Amino acid sequence: MIRTIHVSRLLVLVAATAAVILPFRPENARSAQSQTLAQDSTRPQDSSTAAPKGIDTVTIEGQRQVKRQIDSFVYGAAVTYMNDSLMRWDTPICPIVAGLPSSQGEFILARLSQVAQDVHVKLAGEHCKEPNLLVVVSDQPDTIARHWAEHDKTRLGSCNGLDYRKDFLNSQRPVRVFYNGKFRGQDGEAGPEISDYSVIGLNLDFRFGPCSRPGGVAIGTRLRYGAIQEMESVIILVDGRRANELNIGQLADYITLVALAQIRPDPNTGTAPTILTVFDREAPQLQGMSIWDQSYLRGLYGTKQSSVIQTSLIKASMFDQLRR
Repeated sequence: MIRTIHVSRLLVLVAATAAVILPFRPENARSAQSQTLAQDSTRPQDSSTAAPKGIDTVTIEGQRQVKRQIDSFVYGAAVTYMNDSLMRWDTPICPIVAGLPSSQGEFILARLSQVAQDVHVKLAGEHCKEPNLLVVVSDQPDTIARHWAEHDKTRLGSCNGLDYRKDFLNSQRPVRVFYNGKFRGQDGEAGPEISDYSVIGLNLDFRFGPCSRPGGVAIGTRLRYGAIQEMESVIILVDGRRANELNIGQLADYITLVALAQIRPDPNTGTAPTILTVFDREAPQLQGMSIWDQSYLRGLYGTKQSSVIQTSLIKASMFDQLRR
């Protein structure tokens, strides 16, 4: 059981990339046990019950079932966009944790760092100067969220619309996450800021900043996006009273998954085992990330982000990993 403290002043813990507490090793998915069909060699065998055909049928049906589960998992967990790439980290992450005893905060940072390294997410490490991944654990999350909204408007951007911002402020979830993203061209250049935006003759001094799309990046093909989305900062606010139901390993893995991938606020991942259901008492309680969670992260960061079939590539990558 974890212990929380009241957050009156955020104490920052910066993760050293060399700190590794929990090893993060790929797991092999269990394959279905094959059944041996006993045959009498002295009698002719009916072609309708031939062993190779029976085994092939079981294998194909098993693969279809896994693919259906993968479809449900990705569709129910990932935040997808009609004409844009999935969001992910393309710049080094600089995480901090506040509101926990130092040992527990360092544990979460070490776990986050190890998983990030495993899926090839860059870490700022000793060059971490400006945090872009903030994790706060508090018994008064509503108070902290309102304070950010009223006194630190740059922390909670409105790129995804005011409803997205309101949902974060009014959320009753054990863990609420706010993703700040930006578009950049495939050449790695961020899009220009948009200011003095004219709407029907009205001059409105909006500075969208990271929300803006880069101009002049059309590439004359429907196979790739002209711009891709990257995470600029992620804010994770944990209700310490409800997080006490978890052990520190479960909390660390849950935070790590939602920090490295943009996950729906209320994911519905079907029957696939995932750490995302750890707060659902009716679902199986995992002690850490499942092979499904790990394979999704590897697929997200191992496929080409600019491809218009990025989601399909992630699913194919997951299938290859899960059937090993």
